[in-house]
Amino acid sequence: MEENTPTSTKKNELIVLIAAVLAIAAALAINEWTLGWWSCPDGYFAPDDRLRIAAFQGLCLLGGVLLLLFRRKALAVNILLSAVTVLVCFFLGEALMRIFHPQIGGRTEQEVFFTYDETLGWRFIPGKSGLLVSKHEYEQVITINAAGFRDRERLLAKGPKTKRVAVIGDSFTAGLGVKDTEAFTAVLEASLPGAVEVLNFGVNGFGPTQECLLLTARVLPYRPDLVSMVFYIGNDFDDTTNLTAWIDGYQRPRAVLDDRGRIRFTNIPVPKTSRPRNELQRTCSLPRSHLIDFLDRIIHQRRDKYALDVLPPEVRLCRKELDPSLKEALPLLRGVLEETDARCRRRGSRFALVLAPTVTQIHPDIYWQKIKKVYNLREEDYDLLLPNKIVAGIASDLGIPVLDLTPALRAEADRGAELYYYKNRHWNPAGHRVVARELAAWIETRKLLTE
Repeated sequence: MEENTPTSTKKNELIVLIAAVLAIAAALAINEWTLGWWSCPDGYFAPDDRLRIAAFQGLCLLGGVLLLLFRRKALAVNILLSAVTVLVCFFLGEALMRIFHPQIGGRTEQEVFFTYDETLGWRFIPGKSGLLVSKHEYEQVITINAAGFRDRERLLAKGPKTKRVAVIGDSFTAGLGVKDTEAFTAVLEASLPGAVEVLNFGVNGFGPTQECLLLTARVLPYRPDLVSMVFYIGNDFDDTTNLTAWIDGYQRPRAVLDDRGRIRFTNIPVPKTSRPRNELQRTCSLPRSHLIDFLDRIIHQRRDKYALDVLPPEVRLCRKELDPSLKEALPLLRGVLEETDARCRRRGSRFALVLAPTVTQIHPDIYWQKIKKVYNLREEDYDLLLPNKIVAGIASDLGIPVLDLTPALRAEADRGAELYYYKNRHWNPAGHRVVARELAAWIETRKLLTE
């Protein structure tokens, strides 16, 4: 009879009962409020972390209830032993990973580096430092200098025999994916002969309009001899027309043409975001699992690293019959470049343009062939280098020196060099070195720093 259950069975039932109570207690005790009090008292968890917390609570509650209901079943003991074994293996694997093979994290603090600016839309926070992560590719500690740029500290006044190069641009110029000393501006400064300083004024997400506005207030006071704008083929046309947003919550100043065809800037002051950001709250993240990161990386490596995650810009920008968005951008871009050149000349600086290609333009045999197949494009309708030719033509008409980095980067890629992060699609340290080398040769050949 049931009253005559063996002692071992009663012990097993008691163990299952204790485990059920502990599981239910964990479901009640480990929630976003208690975790927030412990690890994030001044902020809040991101939605994906809140979902993970809720899922953990649900599993613990479901497991506890099931153990209670089936505590007299022998199967309950087996399931409990299996669950404990899995947990022990997980924690052991996690410990080994953290000690012997720590992984690159899966979250980024990119948004915490930026704040609102009434003229530019956003800018780096002066003196800010933090961790920037691109999943499975890099993990960099980023430091912004006192002037609000990703560069070493600089004096406003330059030495009497010192030449200065100021580089303006977007994330390709800011180079947050590499170390401070690996950014092409730092490598270029070490490469140029004589006393030459290369100042990095790149800001993620900026387009030519913002870079032109940045000149007067922030760049030209350093009295550069040469101002170089890095124009990224992939999105700077759209940034000029305000077609693309950047980080949610920030807007841009806008460039428009007046009745006489001259450029002027509107939407200034830029409307401030209505969404509270860094000034009021900060987003916290749960501690990440290095074991899960490792397994996730293995899964991604088995997938095609050349996958097309979004609509490639080349589908629009490289069409011989110009896309309407490109037609709209060209007169505005011409006006912005002309105004940028004029502002530089008025302050005694020379202006030059550098074209940063897309990864597709550097690896056409990999990406472009796939794009044509996926989007059913005809080769005769497209010219992969068309946008480069158009921008170079505008610059030439305006008398602005222009360097297209495509041939040099493509030549290195053809020799087997990996120059881009495949997920992030920005230059890796090797890419930055090639860019610095080409810029140094171009500046010397064109004598851009001579009187």
